[in-house]
Amino acid sequence: MAGHKIKFVFTDLVSIQEKVEGKAINRVTVSLETIEGDIYAPHEKLFLVRETNEGKIVFLTDFTIEGESHFGGVFKADGTYSFNITRYFVQLLNNPEYTDKLYILSTGAAANANRTIIDIKKININIIFTEI
Repeated sequence: MAGHKIKFVFTDLVSIQEKVEGKAINRVTVSLETIEGDIYAPHEKLFLVRETNEGKIVFLTDFTIEGESHFGGVFKADGTYSFNITRYFVQLLNNPEYTDKLYILSTGAAANANRTIIDIKKININIIFTEI
């Protein structure tokens, strides 16, 4: 996976905006499930980054402000990766400067032969909100 990245795009932001309008967003997570059975072990950690309007790749504010333990991306025993993207998601809904283009990158790809196969049918976005 050296240099490989997976593009992740929100396809219906208008619908999501309508559902959470006037509500407080408490937590937003993205969970990715892997396909097992490969001879290579999955990566211990993945990164989720965003593309700016200028085409630059940057870390999400959830990672840069809250830190790695808050953000997630570590492979779990149940075969999943989970990312806390609450700050990014609120900014995406409220700031036109934020793009909906995210990329999943492997860590340590140049130094190991791990291979992570994501089951695209088992990507979940969980939005927890509170009525105001």
